Amino acid sequence: MGYDMALMQSCGDEEKDYFRLNIGGVHRWAIPHMKRMGMVVVCDYSGDWPAVPDDAPDDYDHDFSEAYIAFVGQQVEAPGIPTFKFSSNDGWLVQEDECKSALKAYREHGELMPGDADYLWMNWIDFLERASTHGGFRVW
Repeated sequence: MGYDMALMQSCGDEEKDYFRLNIGGVHRWAIPHMKRMGMVVVCDYSGDWPAVPDDAPDDYDHDFSEAYIAFVGQQVEAPGIPTFKFSSNDGWLVQEDECKSALKAYREHGELMPGDADYLWMNWIDFLERASTHGGFRVW
């Protein structure tokens, strides 16, 4: 299992519209390093998951409904990406401004990842850069 992350709006290059990390890559690598650099805010989501309406038509796509997008796109007051948006692959929406504030913290910290992780880390930073101007990204 892993996390498939996809830009909300295409950047024009299908390969660059997507980023994937396995569970270990997110929870044992990316989040700890983003915490260290102040790129994430540790918190939980608020509210209850929206239910599928009883009268939903057969072609209803709950994952893209207004209520679902509002829930998975909820934001917190603190800068950075809320860690709950990496808690499951339920389509969390990381907003553009969350990406921008995470990148700001990264730039202020000024550190690259050590050793072999540099290449993967820079690909992650590049993905966040694209997401910051292409509607954010969903975490599936």
